[in-house]
Amino acid sequence: MKSIVYDYQQFPLKQRELLPEIDAAQKPEVFACNQGENRDSPPDNPHRVRLQREPLYDYAILGGGCAGLALAVALSDRGLKEKKLIILEPRNAYQNDRTWCYWNVFPQRFASAVTHHWNQWRVINQQQQVITHHSERYQYVYIPGIAFYEQALAIIQTNPQITLQLDTAVQALAESDDYVTIKTNQGEIVAKQVFDSRPLKNLKEICTAQKNYLLQCFR
Repeated sequence: MKSIVYDYQQFPLKQRELLPEIDAAQKPEVFACNQGENRDSPPDNPHRVRLQREPLYDYAILGGGCAGLALAVALSDRGLKEKKLIILEPRNAYQNDRTWCYWNVFPQRFASAVTHHWNQWRVINQQQQVITHHSERYQYVYIPGIAFYEQALAIIQTNPQITLQLDTAVQALAESDDYVTIKTNQGEIVAKQVFDSRPLKNLKEICTAQKNYLLQCFR
């Protein structure tokens, strides 16, 4: 059987989708190869066009804070099936290092982590004017960081398709049409799709320049 070699990286994405499907019984072998490789030696499965590098994970979440863990829990709730997910978090342990507050306007996954709530609040503007509001319908709720972490981690740990990798700092990302190579202090990780929840490096400078502050005092 004659082999037809496609150098996969030379095809734009839309053209790759048009490559003919291979019927092993009727059509020639099709395989891709990297530059410099022996084109006479097909890969293990010659009846499909292969990527230069096989992704280890379907999804990668960069940062295991509020956004990253909440997304992982949502994906777990919906069912990952055979998909594999990895969360890369630079800290080596979770501590009670912050709090989250929000308006409770609809049911949400972490309601049991709420420890305090208020129906009345006051806002003091720059002119020191005090504005007081009260609502029986919408509560302002408070979640300690450790309560959120513990609940999210308990859910994640029950799903064998999810890997939480601590003490892993992302250093660089290299994107291709088909996957992303994530360079970390623990080595490289390859994933098909990446969600980057890391805060902007200059977030503090941006807030300082725009004078966007909200100081909260709970009683």
